Amino acid sequence: MKGVCNMKKNVLLYVLLISLLIINACVSIGNTGSTTDSSVTDMPKWIEEKEDVSGPLSAKIIIDDYKWLDGNNNAIDFNTSFKGAGLTKYYTPLPVLFQGWNSSPRSLIADYQWDFGDGSPVFRGFNASHVYEIPGTYTVTLTVRDASGKTDTETVSIEVLKRDGAVYYVDAILGDDSYDGLSQVHSGGANGPWKTASRAFSEMATDLYKSGDSILFKRGQTFDLNVSEITPGAWPAWGYMFGTYGDGAKPIIQYSGEDGAIIIHMYSIGLAHISFVDLDFRFDDYKGHKAGVFFFAQGGGTRNVLFLRVDSLDLYSDLFVMGQYSKNEISTGTFVFDCFVRNTFIDPEESVTLFAVWGSRFACINNTFDLSGNHIGYTSIDKGVLAGNTFSRPAFGRTALRICGFQGEGAPWDAELTSNNIQISENKFHG
Repeated sequence: MKGVCNMKKNVLLYVLLISLLIINACVSIGNTGSTTDSSVTDMPKWIEEKEDVSGPLSAKIIIDDYKWLDGNNNAIDFNTSFKGAGLTKYYTPLPVLFQGWNSSPRSLIADYQWDFGDGSPVFRGFNASHVYEIPGTYTVTLTVRDASGKTDTETVSIEVLKRDGAVYYVDAILGDDSYDGLSQVHSGGANGPWKTASRAFSEMATDLYKSGDSILFKRGQTFDLNVSEITPGAWPAWGYMFGTYGDGAKPIIQYSGEDGAIIIHMYSIGLAHISFVDLDFRFDDYKGHKAGVFFFAQGGGTRNVLFLRVDSLDLYSDLFVMGQYSKNEISTGTFVFDCFVRNTFIDPEESVTLFAVWGSRFACINNTFDLSGNHIGYTSIDKGVLAGNTFSRPAFGRTALRICGFQGEGAPWDAELTSNNIQISENKFHG
Protein backbone atom coordinates (compact mmCIF):
# COMPACT_ATOMS: atom_id res chain seq x y z
CA MET A 1 0.00 0.00 0.00
CA LYS A 2 1.33 3.44 -0.87
CA GLY A 3 0.91 6.36 1.48
CA VAL A 4 0.77 4.95 4.95
CA CYS A 5 0.79 7.81 7.48
CA ASN A 6 1.10 7.23 11.20
CA MET A 7 0.82 9.63 14.12
CA LYS A 8 1.58 8.34 17.60
CA LYS A 9 2.01 9.98 20.97
CA ASN A 10 4.63 8.68 23.43
CA VAL A 11 4.68 5.17 22.03
CA LEU A 12 7.08 2.76 20.42
CA LEU A 13 6.42 2.65 16.71
CA TYR A 14 7.50 -0.53 14.99
CA VAL A 15 6.85 -0.70 11.29
CA LEU A 16 7.31 -4.33 10.34
CA LEU A 17 5.05 -5.60 7.61
CA ILE A 18 4.80 -2.47 5.49
CA SER A 19 7.02 0.46 4.68
CA LEU A 20 6.40 3.98 5.80
CA LEU A 21 5.64 5.80 2.56
CA ILE A 22 4.75 9.45 2.62
CA ILE A 23 3.80 11.23 -0.59
CA ASN A 24 3.77 15.03 -0.30
CA ALA A 25 2.51 14.76 3.26
CA CYS A 26 3.79 15.01 6.80
CA VAL A 27 4.22 12.47 9.55
CA SER A 28 4.55 13.88 13.06
CA ILE A 29 5.59 11.49 15.80
CA GLY A 30 5.64 12.07 19.53
CA ASN A 31 3.71 15.33 19.51
CA THR A 32 2.89 17.23 22.68
CA GLY A 33 0.15 19.25 21.03
CA SER A 34 -1.17 19.84 17.55
CA THR A 35 0.67 21.13 14.52
CA THR A 36 -0.51 22.31 11.15
CA ASP A 37 1.26 23.08 7.90
CA SER A 38 -0.38 25.86 5.94
CA SER A 39 1.49 24.82 2.79
CA VAL A 40 -0.50 21.58 2.57
CA THR A 41 -3.69 22.43 0.72
CA ASP A 42 -4.63 19.05 -0.73
CA MET A 43 -4.01 15.83 1.09
CA PRO A 44 -2.50 13.09 -1.07
CA LYS A 45 -4.68 10.35 -2.49
CA TRP A 46 -3.77 6.90 -1.27
CA ILE A 47 -3.50 4.42 -4.13
CA GLU A 48 -4.05 0.72 -3.58
CA GLU A 49 -1.51 -1.42 -5.42
CA LYS A 50 -1.98 -5.15 -5.55
CA GLU A 51 1.19 -7.12 -4.99
CA ASP A 52 2.05 -10.35 -6.79
CA VAL A 53 2.45 -12.88 -3.98
CA SER A 54 2.79 -15.94 -6.18
CA GLY A 55 6.59 -15.91 -6.28
CA PRO A 56 8.97 -17.53 -3.78
CA LEU A 57 10.17 -15.78 -0.63
CA SER A 58 13.19 -13.71 -1.63
CA ALA A 59 15.59 -11.67 0.52
CA LYS A 60 17.17 -8.71 -1.25
CA ILE A 61 19.85 -6.32 0.03
CA ILE A 62 20.27 -2.93 -1.61
CA ILE A 63 23.23 -0.64 -0.92
CA ASP A 64 22.82 2.24 -3.32
CA ASP A 65 23.48 5.94 -3.63
CA TYR A 66 21.57 9.04 -4.58
CA LYS A 67 23.00 10.73 -7.66
CA TRP A 68 23.92 14.39 -7.82
CA LEU A 69 23.41 16.15 -11.15
CA ASP A 70 25.69 18.69 -12.78
CA GLY A 71 24.59 21.85 -14.57
CA ASN A 72 23.62 19.81 -17.61
CA ASN A 73 21.52 17.38 -15.55
CA ASN A 74 24.08 14.61 -16.02
CA ALA A 75 24.82 12.31 -13.07
CA ILE A 76 28.13 13.00 -11.33
CA ASP A 77 30.35 9.91 -11.25
CA PHE A 78 31.16 9.29 -7.56
CA ASN A 79 33.71 6.61 -8.46
CA THR A 80 35.75 9.27 -10.24
CA SER A 81 35.12 12.11 -7.80
CA PHE A 82 35.73 9.99 -4.68
CA LYS A 83 38.20 7.46 -6.03
CA GLY A 84 38.50 4.44 -3.76
CA ALA A 85 35.65 5.51 -1.49
CA GLY A 86 32.85 3.00 -1.86
CA LEU A 87 29.73 2.43 0.18
CA THR A 88 30.90 -1.09 1.09
CA LYS A 89 34.68 -0.54 1.04
CA TYR A 90 36.48 2.36 2.67
CA TYR A 91 38.39 3.47 5.75
CA THR A 92 37.23 2.99 9.32
CA PRO A 93 34.87 4.10 10.72
CA LEU A 94 32.67 2.90 7.87
CA PRO A 95 28.90 3.54 8.17
CA VAL A 96 26.62 1.52 5.91
CA LEU A 97 22.88 1.71 5.25
CA PHE A 98 21.44 -1.68 4.35
CA GLN A 99 18.08 -1.68 2.57
CA GLY A 100 15.93 -4.80 2.69
CA TRP A 101 12.57 -3.22 1.90
CA ASN A 102 12.59 -4.63 -1.65
CA SER A 103 12.54 -8.23 -0.42
CA SER A 104 9.44 -10.03 -1.64
CA PRO A 105 6.59 -10.80 -1.42
CA ARG A 106 6.61 -7.81 0.87
CA SER A 107 3.12 -8.28 2.28
CA LEU A 108 3.94 -11.84 3.40
CA ILE A 109 7.24 -11.13 5.18
CA ALA A 110 6.76 -11.28 8.94
CA ASP A 111 10.35 -10.65 10.06
CA TYR A 112 13.61 -9.18 8.77
CA GLN A 113 16.80 -10.07 10.67
CA TRP A 114 20.22 -8.53 10.04
CA ASP A 115 23.48 -10.13 11.15
CA PHE A 116 26.26 -7.57 10.63
CA GLY A 117 28.99 -10.20 10.80
CA ASP A 118 30.99 -8.62 13.63
CA GLY A 119 29.35 -10.19 16.68
CA SER A 120 27.03 -7.25 17.36
CA PRO A 121 23.35 -7.88 18.19
CA VAL A 122 20.94 -8.88 15.44
CA PHE A 123 18.79 -6.00 14.17
CA ARG A 124 15.17 -6.43 13.11
CA GLY A 125 13.61 -4.23 10.46
CA PHE A 126 13.34 -3.93 6.70
CA ASN A 127 16.22 -1.41 6.67
CA ALA A 128 19.24 -1.41 8.96
CA SER A 129 22.47 0.49 9.52
CA HIS A 130 25.78 -0.24 11.19
CA VAL A 131 29.18 1.40 11.78
CA TYR A 132 32.33 -0.71 11.39
CA GLU A 133 35.27 0.56 13.48
CA ILE A 134 37.72 -2.35 13.19
CA PRO A 135 39.48 -3.04 9.88
CA GLY A 136 38.56 -6.34 8.29
CA THR A 137 36.14 -8.07 5.95
CA TYR A 138 32.63 -8.80 7.17
CA THR A 139 29.75 -10.82 5.75
CA VAL A 140 26.35 -9.25 6.37
CA THR A 141 23.31 -11.54 6.22
CA LEU A 142 19.67 -10.60 5.79
CA THR A 143 17.17 -13.32 6.71
CA VAL A 144 13.50 -12.82 5.86
CA ARG A 145 10.81 -15.05 7.34
CA ASP A 146 7.13 -15.48 6.52
CA ALA A 147 4.34 -16.43 8.92
CA SER A 148 4.73 -20.14 8.18
CA GLY A 149 8.40 -20.10 9.17
CA LYS A 150 9.89 -20.27 5.69
CA THR A 151 13.08 -18.24 5.29
CA ASP A 152 15.37 -16.88 2.63
CA THR A 153 18.74 -15.16 3.00
CA GLU A 154 21.06 -12.88 1.08
CA THR A 155 24.57 -11.78 1.98
CA VAL A 156 26.85 -8.88 1.12
CA SER A 157 30.54 -8.34 1.89
CA ILE A 158 31.85 -5.22 3.68
CA GLU A 159 35.58 -4.38 3.58
CA VAL A 160 36.85 -1.94 6.19
CA LEU A 161 40.31 -0.46 5.66
CA LYS A 162 42.79 0.87 8.21
CA ARG A 163 43.43 4.58 7.81
CA ASP A 164 46.79 5.13 6.16
CA GLY A 165 46.89 8.90 5.63
CA ALA A 166 48.52 11.64 7.67
CA VAL A 167 47.73 11.89 11.39
CA TYR A 168 47.40 15.36 12.92
CA TYR A 169 47.50 15.72 16.72
CA VAL A 170 45.94 18.41 18.89
CA ASP A 171 47.23 18.87 22.47
CA ALA A 172 45.95 21.81 24.53
CA ILE A 173 48.96 21.66 26.88
CA LEU A 174 51.97 20.77 24.72
CA GLY A 175 50.70 22.10 21.41
CA ASP A 176 51.17 25.29 19.43
CA ASP A 177 49.12 26.29 16.40
CA SER A 178 52.32 27.31 14.61
CA TYR A 179 53.46 23.67 14.57
CA ASP A 180 52.67 21.27 11.72
CA GLY A 181 50.48 18.98 13.85
CA LEU A 182 52.26 15.84 12.68
CA SER A 183 53.76 14.74 16.00
CA GLN A 184 52.44 14.20 19.53
CA VAL A 185 55.40 16.12 21.01
CA HIS A 186 57.52 19.07 19.92
CA SER A 187 60.91 17.81 18.81
CA GLY A 188 62.29 20.96 17.25
CA GLY A 189 61.45 23.38 14.50
CA ALA A 190 57.84 23.32 13.35
CA ASN A 191 57.33 19.71 14.35
CA GLY A 192 54.71 19.18 17.05
CA PRO A 193 50.99 19.10 17.87
CA TRP A 194 48.49 21.89 17.33
CA LYS A 195 46.94 23.56 20.35
CA THR A 196 43.37 24.55 19.50
CA ALA A 197 40.26 23.18 17.87
CA SER A 198 40.18 26.43 15.90
CA ARG A 199 43.30 25.39 13.99
CA ALA A 200 42.10 21.82 13.48
CA PHE A 201 38.66 22.69 12.09
CA SER A 202 39.88 25.74 10.13
CA GLU A 203 41.99 23.44 7.95
CA MET A 204 38.74 22.13 6.47
CA ALA A 205 38.74 25.36 4.44
CA THR A 206 42.12 24.51 2.88
CA ASP A 207 43.36 21.59 0.80
CA LEU A 208 45.50 20.18 3.63
CA TYR A 209 43.35 17.18 4.60
CA LYS A 210 43.30 14.21 2.24
CA SER A 211 41.47 10.90 2.02
CA GLY A 212 42.59 8.61 4.84
CA ASP A 213 43.78 11.42 7.15
CA SER A 214 42.96 11.60 10.87
CA ILE A 215 42.79 14.67 13.12
CA LEU A 216 43.01 13.54 16.73
CA PHE A 217 42.32 15.49 19.94
CA LYS A 218 43.95 14.33 23.16
CA ARG A 219 41.47 12.86 25.61
CA GLY A 220 40.96 14.51 28.98
CA GLN A 221 41.66 18.01 27.68
CA THR A 222 39.62 21.08 26.71
CA PHE A 223 40.18 22.82 23.38
CA ASP A 224 39.20 26.34 22.35
CA LEU A 225 37.05 26.84 19.26
CA ASN A 226 36.59 30.52 18.41
CA VAL A 227 36.24 30.44 14.62
CA SER A 228 33.09 30.22 12.52
CA GLU A 229 31.93 30.26 8.90
CA ILE A 230 34.48 27.60 7.98
CA THR A 231 33.80 26.76 4.35
CA PRO A 232 35.22 23.35 3.39
CA GLY A 233 37.68 23.43 0.49
CA ALA A 234 36.83 23.31 -3.17
CA TRP A 235 35.37 20.15 -4.68
CA PRO A 236 36.10 17.54 -3.72
CA ALA A 237 36.90 17.84 -0.01
CA TRP A 238 36.60 14.44 1.53
CA GLY A 239 37.83 11.36 3.35
CA TYR A 240 39.12 12.54 6.74
CA MET A 241 38.13 11.91 10.35
CA PHE A 242 38.10 13.97 13.55
CA GLY A 243 38.71 11.65 16.51
CA THR A 244 40.74 11.16 19.67
CA TYR A 245 43.92 9.65 21.09
CA GLY A 246 45.19 8.90 24.59
CA ASP A 247 43.21 7.94 27.68
CA GLY A 248 40.49 9.58 29.72
CA ALA A 249 37.25 11.40 29.03
CA LYS A 250 36.18 12.64 25.65
CA PRO A 251 37.99 15.83 24.66
CA ILE A 252 35.87 18.92 25.26
CA ILE A 253 35.55 21.35 22.37
CA GLN A 254 34.58 24.67 23.99
CA TYR A 255 33.12 27.31 21.69
CA SER A 256 33.93 30.97 22.40
CA GLY A 257 33.41 32.63 19.03
CA GLU A 258 30.80 34.88 17.48
CA ASP A 259 27.36 34.63 19.03
CA GLY A 260 24.82 32.80 16.87
CA ALA A 261 27.32 31.86 14.16
CA ILE A 262 27.45 28.79 11.93
CA ILE A 263 30.73 26.97 12.54
CA ILE A 264 31.06 24.74 9.45
CA HIS A 265 29.13 26.14 6.48
CA MET A 266 28.86 24.22 3.21
CA TYR A 267 27.83 26.17 0.12
CA SER A 268 28.57 23.62 -2.60
CA ILE A 269 28.55 19.89 -3.18
CA GLY A 270 31.57 17.67 -2.68
CA LEU A 271 32.13 17.22 1.06
CA ALA A 272 32.10 13.48 1.60
CA HIS A 273 33.20 10.64 3.88
CA ILE A 274 33.78 12.88 6.91
CA SER A 275 33.57 11.51 10.47
CA PHE A 276 33.26 13.17 13.89
CA VAL A 277 33.99 10.59 16.60
CA ASP A 278 34.02 10.75 20.43
CA LEU A 279 33.97 14.55 20.72
CA ASP A 280 32.22 16.56 23.45
CA PHE A 281 31.06 19.92 22.09
CA ARG A 282 30.13 22.70 24.52
CA PHE A 283 28.59 25.39 22.32
CA ASP A 284 27.89 28.07 24.94
CA ASP A 285 30.51 29.65 27.20
CA TYR A 286 27.69 31.46 29.09
CA LYS A 287 29.55 34.73 28.54
CA GLY A 288 27.72 35.86 25.43
CA HIS A 289 29.27 33.42 22.96
CA LYS A 290 26.89 30.71 21.79
CA ALA A 291 27.08 28.94 18.44
CA GLY A 292 24.07 28.79 16.15
CA VAL A 293 24.65 25.62 14.12
CA PHE A 294 27.68 23.33 14.10
CA PHE A 295 27.42 21.76 10.63
CA PHE A 296 25.25 23.53 8.07
CA ALA A 297 25.10 22.05 4.57
CA GLN A 298 21.65 23.06 3.40
CA GLY A 299 23.22 24.93 0.50
CA GLY A 300 24.93 21.85 -0.90
CA GLY A 301 25.05 18.09 -0.98
CA THR A 302 27.13 15.85 1.27
CA ARG A 303 27.93 12.15 1.06
CA ASN A 304 28.47 9.84 4.04
CA VAL A 305 28.87 12.21 6.99
CA LEU A 306 29.10 10.37 10.33
CA PHE A 307 28.50 11.60 13.88
CA LEU A 308 29.57 8.78 16.23
CA ARG A 309 29.35 9.12 20.04
CA VAL A 310 29.30 12.91 19.77
CA ASP A 311 27.98 15.02 22.66
CA SER A 312 26.42 18.42 21.97
CA LEU A 313 25.39 20.88 24.67
CA ASP A 314 23.45 24.16 24.34
CA LEU A 315 23.39 25.17 20.70
CA TYR A 316 21.04 27.91 19.56
CA SER A 317 19.85 25.51 16.87
CA ASP A 318 20.92 22.31 15.09
CA LEU A 319 23.95 20.10 15.51
CA PHE A 320 23.63 19.44 11.79
CA VAL A 321 21.48 20.64 8.89
CA MET A 322 22.04 18.37 5.89
CA GLY A 323 20.95 18.54 2.27
CA GLN A 324 18.50 20.76 0.49
CA TYR A 325 15.12 20.64 -1.17
CA SER A 326 16.52 20.35 -4.71
CA LYS A 327 16.58 16.75 -5.88
CA ASN A 328 19.81 17.49 -7.79
CA GLU A 329 21.96 17.92 -4.70
CA ILE A 330 20.30 16.44 -1.62
CA SER A 331 22.53 14.81 0.97
CA THR A 332 23.22 11.12 0.48
CA GLY A 333 24.29 9.27 3.59
CA THR A 334 23.93 11.00 6.98
CA PHE A 335 24.73 8.71 9.92
CA VAL A 336 24.13 9.57 13.59
CA PHE A 337 25.01 6.88 16.14
CA ASP A 338 25.10 6.92 19.95
CA CYS A 339 25.09 10.72 20.26
CA PHE A 340 23.78 12.86 23.12
CA VAL A 341 22.32 16.15 21.88
CA ARG A 342 20.72 18.32 24.54
CA ASN A 343 19.92 21.79 25.78
CA THR A 344 19.73 22.95 29.38
CA PHE A 345 17.46 25.86 28.47
CA ILE A 346 15.63 27.31 25.46
CA ASP A 347 15.11 30.96 24.61
CA PRO A 348 11.31 31.27 24.30
CA GLU A 349 11.77 33.62 21.34
CA GLU A 350 13.87 31.09 19.43
CA SER A 351 12.01 28.40 17.47
CA VAL A 352 14.84 25.93 16.99
CA THR A 353 15.21 22.25 16.14
CA LEU A 354 18.06 19.93 17.19
CA PHE A 355 18.73 18.45 13.75
CA ALA A 356 17.42 18.65 10.20
CA VAL A 357 17.95 16.38 7.20
CA TRP A 358 16.70 16.61 3.64
CA GLY A 359 18.30 13.62 2.05
CA SER A 360 18.71 10.02 1.06
CA ARG A 361 20.11 7.21 3.23
CA PHE A 362 19.60 8.68 6.70
CA ALA A 363 20.45 6.50 9.71
CA CYS A 364 19.73 7.68 13.26
CA ILE A 365 20.53 4.94 15.79
CA ASN A 366 20.61 4.86 19.62
CA ASN A 367 20.79 8.63 20.18
CA THR A 368 19.33 10.88 22.86
CA PHE A 369 17.81 14.24 21.91
CA ASP A 370 16.52 16.50 24.67
CA LEU A 371 14.77 19.90 24.80
CA SER A 372 14.02 21.85 21.66
CA GLY A 373 12.14 25.04 20.83
CA ASN A 374 10.47 23.40 17.84
CA HIS A 375 10.38 19.90 16.39
CA ILE A 376 13.37 17.95 17.68
CA GLY A 377 14.08 16.52 14.24
CA TYR A 378 12.83 18.03 10.97
CA THR A 379 13.35 15.60 8.10
CA SER A 380 12.61 14.62 4.53
CA ILE A 381 14.03 11.12 4.04
CA ASP A 382 14.46 9.09 0.89
CA LYS A 383 15.05 5.68 2.52
CA GLY A 384 16.49 5.29 5.99
CA VAL A 385 16.25 3.88 9.50
CA LEU A 386 15.55 5.53 12.86
CA ALA A 387 15.78 3.09 15.76
CA GLY A 388 16.57 2.97 19.46
CA ASN A 389 16.47 6.74 19.94
CA THR A 390 15.06 8.77 22.81
CA PHE A 391 13.30 12.03 21.93
CA SER A 392 12.30 14.18 24.88
CA ARG A 393 10.81 17.63 25.50
CA PRO A 394 9.93 19.03 22.09
CA ALA A 395 8.23 22.43 22.14
CA PHE A 396 4.55 22.47 23.01
CA GLY A 397 2.49 22.18 19.86
CA ARG A 398 5.42 20.70 17.96
CA THR A 399 6.58 17.13 17.46
CA ALA A 400 9.57 15.07 18.43
CA LEU A 401 10.09 13.74 14.91
CA ARG A 402 8.66 15.30 11.77
CA ILE A 403 8.96 13.51 8.43
CA CYS A 404 7.73 15.42 5.38
CA GLY A 405 7.98 15.38 1.63
CA PHE A 406 10.52 17.54 -0.17
CA GLN A 407 9.48 21.14 -0.68
CA GLY A 408 11.39 24.32 -1.40
CA GLU A 409 10.35 27.34 0.61
CA GLY A 410 7.22 28.78 -0.97
CA ALA A 411 7.24 26.06 -3.64
CA PRO A 412 4.84 23.14 -4.15
CA TRP A 413 5.70 19.70 -2.86
CA ASP A 414 8.04 17.72 -5.11
CA ALA A 415 5.92 15.08 -6.83
CA GLU A 416 8.89 12.93 -7.85
CA LEU A 417 11.08 12.92 -4.74
CA THR A 418 9.21 11.72 -1.66
CA SER A 419 9.95 10.50 1.84
CA ASN A 420 9.69 6.73 1.59
CA ASN A 421 10.79 3.36 2.96
CA ILE A 422 11.88 4.46 6.43
CA GLN A 423 12.28 1.87 9.17
CA ILE A 424 11.13 3.44 12.46
CA SER A 425 11.33 1.16 15.49
CA GLU A 426 12.05 0.94 19.22
CA ASN A 427 12.16 4.72 19.73
CA LYS A 428 10.99 6.41 22.93
CA PHE A 429 9.10 9.70 22.86
CA HIS A 430 8.74 11.73 26.07
CA GLY A 431 6.87 14.97 26.62
